[in-house]
Amino acid sequence: MAIKGKKKSQARGSQARRRPAAAPRVAAARRTHVPWYRTPGGRVGAAIGIAVIFGLIVGGVALSRRDDQANAALQEQMKTYTSDIERLVGELQDPVTELASMPTGVAGEEELQNLKDSVKKWRKALSDVQSVAFSLGPPPDTENANRLFLHAIGLYIGSVDTYELASQTEDVDVQSKIMGRAAFERGQANEAFLTAIAVLDEARDELDMTSSGLEAPGAAPAPAPEETSITLPPAETPGAQIGTETNQDGGDKPKKGKN
Repeated sequence: MAIKGKKKSQARGSQARRRPAAAPRVAAARRTHVPWYRTPGGRVGAAIGIAVIFGLIVGGVALSRRDDQANAALQEQMKTYTSDIERLVGELQDPVTELASMPTGVAGEEELQNLKDSVKKWRKALSDVQSVAFSLGPPPDTENANRLFLHAIGLYIGSVDTYELASQTEDVDVQSKIMGRAAFERGQANEAFLTAIAVLDEARDELDMTSSGLEAPGAAPAPAPEETSITLPPAETPGAQIGTETNQDGGDKPKKGKN
């Protein structure tokens, strides 16, 4: 039996149907840029870089100190060597100065006799200096200078030998040539000594040192000054004035001043 008053609901078409809710939109996550030094890898790299730089600085300072110490040691060796050469120059001074005073041509009888007496003394003094020079230990970069010093001393000794030969020669022409040769060898020794000093000063300059101030021994003596004649005016006679007056006979007589 049907129940009155109620009516079965009817479909209302598409409007009566509820659409399913749309899925929520996914918001795109915004990526933020992280600096490299904030990343774990960046921090490790920065720490390694700082350690390397610090190590380089420490190593550079240590190397600089070692270089300074080595340079100071070389400077001390150079000072000692220069002092030794200066002492040898002092010992060479007398014999080389006497050599420089010898004539370059024919020598007189007295000069030849003095030459015979002097050659042995010169050879002894120069040989002693040469022995000391051979025993010196030159610092690095001064080997060439040391060889030149030894060469110069050898040339001085050779000059002495040549002078001795001249003293034993009676032929005047031959003697003159030998004396000239001995003087030439002495000049070569001086040049070699000056070259050695220049090489030594270059080595000192490389070590930031001043010039040695050394000079070749036995520089030739300066020539004696020439004599000059000086004409003095005649002395005046007391009470007289310069001037003349004519005599009656045509001669001149000095004018007398008033007393």
